[in-house]
Amino acid sequence: MSIKSTAPLVPTTESVPTTPIGLGKPLSIRILSMYPGSQEHNELLVVSAVKSRTTYDAKPRAMHYVFRDVGGKLLDPKASEAGSRIVYYSPSMLDSALDVELRFAYDDFDFDNAKKWLDVAAQAASLPVFAVATTLGGAGGAAAGKSILYFAQNAVRVVLGALDRLVDSDNDWSSTGTFSLSFGSSGVQESQSGYVLFYGDGENAQILAPVGGDLNDQQFLARSQAYKVDSATGRVVYADNPDEVVLEDEPYVLTYVNGAQEDELNGWKSAAVSAALTAKFLNVEEGAANDIGALLEGYNDMRMATLYAERTQALKKVGLSSEERAKLERERDAYLKYIQNNDVKELVTKE
Repeated sequence: MSIKSTAPLVPTTESVPTTPIGLGKPLSIRILSMYPGSQEHNELLVVSAVKSRTTYDAKPRAMHYVFRDVGGKLLDPKASEAGSRIVYYSPSMLDSALDVELRFAYDDFDFDNAKKWLDVAAQAASLPVFAVATTLGGAGGAAAGKSILYFAQNAVRVVLGALDRLVDSDNDWSSTGTFSLSFGSSGVQESQSGYVLFYGDGENAQILAPVGGDLNDQQFLARSQAYKVDSATGRVVYADNPDEVVLEDEPYVLTYVNGAQEDELNGWKSAAVSAALTAKFLNVEEGAANDIGALLEGYNDMRMATLYAERTQALKKVGLSSEERAKLERERDAYLKYIQNNDVKELVTKE
């Protein structure tokens, strides 16, 4: 695992079946449990950002949940409240590496606005709300609070203060990690599916943990040795005391990484690509097309169709090695899965 502030964890009592991840395969990242730390806060916004190195350049930010009166206990999203645990989904990975950031924004955001747009998004699908603006900072820039929100392949232009002062806020907690899917391309060990714990950027890789539950006898251990996962509840527990949930000073987020295909999550990719393309190509300060979601979906499909055709043509080349052919076929099939419109898919696959 190539990590910045992440650690792979194993189940407490049993192995949990997962589908391997890799190039050309699906990849999903889900939030299982969230701990905001021991310090109390009035409000909290859970945000993620993912950098896909081949399909888009920007890091579209997604809002997952909002909470009030937090601290010292696990965050517990109610079934009746809007929100999404999906951090990332791709039907077919093209990236040799994926950069992921999870962030807690404490207090310094507009709770009511964030909750309103999460509620609106929940009426369409259980996907996170993507937000893009020319500036997300709270330094008083002209674009502060003006965002474009995306959810379930739809887009709405709104004035929103939910992400004001989110970036570079001294009050935030953040954790970043890199998932490597190709040893040959990235030069580091390939990541595996399973549980992954995000802990705070800047925190030590090892923690002081008791030996055999004895607080008088402690040693420095990696989190993968000190902690495990209760597979029945999806919570982080102590390796030597699996009945006790980890509730210490520092925040963390436990995620589950899997390579299973999940067709119901295909809208995630469409929304993320649209958000990233908006940041790259449109001036959101001056207005945009009324149906911006459809516009950018069309751009995405055109680009993916072109790349699909290029790989199809390359496969006709004489003298390809088995490795070269396998790589081209994997990329061709992945580009086809990125095309959102079924009519476009049918068109490009016709001989």
